[in-house]
Amino acid sequence: MSEEAAQKISKMKIPIVRLAYDLPSQKLHVKRTIACLRENGISKRDILVHALYNFTETPDEFFERIRDILGWGAVCYPMRFQPCDILKKNSYISKKWDKKDLKWFNVLEE
Repeated sequence: MSEEAAQKISKMKIPIVRLAYDLPSQKLHVKRTIACLRENGISKRDILVHALYNFTETPDEFFERIRDILGWGAVCYPMRFQPCDILKKNSYISKKWDKKDLKWFNVLEE
């Protein structure tokens, strides 16, 4: 996020700025983007960060990303990963997750 882009976004009539923080490698970029948006007058509560789970990392690593997002003052929106070739919604469980972990989000169909 450049300073110029953040300034332009702050002048737009949009209620929420949406970002994604799906991988630990994105941490510094997301943190800097949130800070840049804040420095240009966008409220922390108006920054929504989507966070993918049930993908390549463990539940503990996912919760660390949630803590990051909340610690930066933004709003976190967890999004469950599901491959396109799975026909039954919310049936996919990645290798690093299990049913118990997914129940924390009440999206696992019994």
